[in-house]
Amino acid sequence: MEYRYSVYGVGLTTDLLFDFAPCRPGDAPRVMFARGEDAVFDALPRGSEQEAVVCRELDDQSLHVQSSSFYDFVVDRSGANVAYRPRNDGDPSVLRNFLFGQALSIALVRQGIEPLHAAVVEVRGGAVALLGDCTFGKSTLAASFVHGGYRLLTDDMLVVHERGGGLVAMPGTGRLKLMGDSAAAFFRGRDRGVPLTAHSSKRVFRLEDQMLQQSELPLRAFFVLPTPDERARSVGITVESLAPAELLTQLIANAFVTLLDDPARLDRNFSSNGRLAAAIPGYRLSYPAGLERLPLVRDAILGHLGFSSKEDLQ
Repeated sequence: MEYRYSVYGVGLTTDLLFDFAPCRPGDAPRVMFARGEDAVFDALPRGSEQEAVVCRELDDQSLHVQSSSFYDFVVDRSGANVAYRPRNDGDPSVLRNFLFGQALSIALVRQGIEPLHAAVVEVRGGAVALLGDCTFGKSTLAASFVHGGYRLLTDDMLVVHERGGGLVAMPGTGRLKLMGDSAAAFFRGRDRGVPLTAHSSKRVFRLEDQMLQQSELPLRAFFVLPTPDERARSVGITVESLAPAELLTQLIANAFVTLLDDPARLDRNFSSNGRLAAAIPGYRLSYPAGLERLPLVRDAILGHLGFSSKEDLQ
């Protein structure tokens, strides 16, 4: 049986049942996920078990991405078809996390779309993107916004489309990835959610509908999060405007897909992020570590956007 969904503005066809929004007629590009045959995957070259993820181009220019523990998938040359196989009898929920992260992002890059590492929240009808790599705390800061009454557009992966001469951020999977202390602080549920992997302390939380922004929004601003080391050295909360060239550097550094580095792809990545940096304002955040400080960071972001509290949005 085939199921059709809309995620990140992409029309998806899968042989797996998920609780995503139904496919919309205008969704483009389109990607099909299908369970691959074990014999086909078994015939492919294998990477070392010491390598967490291996990506190699096959003779037909499809890409084989192999995790030593969790999955295999092959993305065809066009990016329109993805064959997958869970490894080690993997949990379907864990497989979903990888399919709609790594696998889909590579398929999109092959179709000329460059996803970013960002969590995005809705603020007064616009999308505010929190930009940062893994461990930077973007999901936790987004959770602080949701706890404060704002809606989540997407977590971890941001896809931007052009609409009517403007740039819009697309809704994601309706899930938020959080460590236990963050979940306890903002959702009172350290043990709720599904483990990201069998051995991970991070969990994936399906948010309630009222917590989600389920339609696209005009992209209003990027806020670049400090690294963990920068947070450890910070003593106060500051927001600094970035020149377009500085923002471009940050956007390129926070590409969601890092496995592909052929010259044509790198040129597309530079051009795509150059358009974003020229059109959307960017800011650099600085703030100390600590969950208790995040509501103050949220207020600093809102203040920089011209809002002092949630009441200003009514």
